[in-house]
Amino acid sequence: MSVTLSNVTYPPRPAINKGSNYRKKESDEILGEYRQIVIDGTINYDEEEWDVEWIPMIPATGRALETILFDSSKGTSNYLYWQGVGEDTSKYYIATNISRKIVGPGLVQISATLGRVFPTI
Repeated sequence: MSVTLSNVTYPPRPAINKGSNYRKKESDEILGEYRQIVIDGTINYDEEEWDVEWIPMIPATGRALETILFDSSKGTSNYLYWQGVGEDTSKYYIATNISRKIVGPGLVQISATLGRVFPTI
């Protein structure tokens, strides 16, 4: 089952940070004069992450969003199917570093890191 984050129901703040890194292997020669770096794997080696912060919301809505995010973090079938800001397509993610802070009377702000995954669905 995929969980879709709707930009209508849970709109994120416009300033979202995207990071991307290649999973790689490094090797040093015994004398340390030679170093080799290669991409680890031929598929799914891009470690894409988004730091997302949602606009302030009432606590009940925040708890619902947290539930969706925590369910995705189990790495089972509740992946987030999400299209990042400025991206052309939606991809699958799991949430980590989920946090909630009180930002005003009756308002909470949820933030998380969404890491791309490649499920076999």
